Amino acid sequence: MRAIVGPFSAGAALALLVLAAATPARGESLPLHMVPMPVLDAVRAWFKDARIAGAEKDRAGREFVYEVTIKHRGQNIDVTLTPEGTILLIKREIAATDLPAPAAKALENTHPKATYQVVEAVTRVEGSLEKLAYYEVDLVTAQRRIVEVRVSADGKILSGEK
Repeated sequence: MRAIVGPFSAGAALALLVLAAATPARGESLPLHMVPMPVLDAVRAWFKDARIAGAEKDRAGREFVYEVTIKHRGQNIDVTLTPEGTILLIKREIAATDLPAPAAKALENTHPKATYQVVEAVTRVEGSLEKLAYYEVDLVTAQRRIVEVRVSADGKILSGEK
């Protein structure tokens, strides 16, 4: 087998190397200067006095989305947006005691004696309105397994294991 050597192959290899370094892996942290301006502008417009803490680029099906993490009024919030700046989801960290009773009971029934690590209220954004979609709970089971559970406000388990 013969290696192809020449200015084209060296240039192509260099281009691939630069492209690979500039393209984040799934869920990889992304420097803010690499986040499209419409994404940052949308977050700043929705959350007027928020401090942007970081960003990630991820895939949702065939599309790319950005998840921007902010601190807003003492709360940790993740905002998922399209590259054009359309807000899709907002995840607000809440206390486990703020879960509605049916959701808390469903979690206790399916994962008794679990320890809650992160509890988030997830809202879908449609135009200028937010609508609660579900709660997302990262927990450690009594068997020491890490599990992410999505549960509706009325206590229906929507998804389970991680």
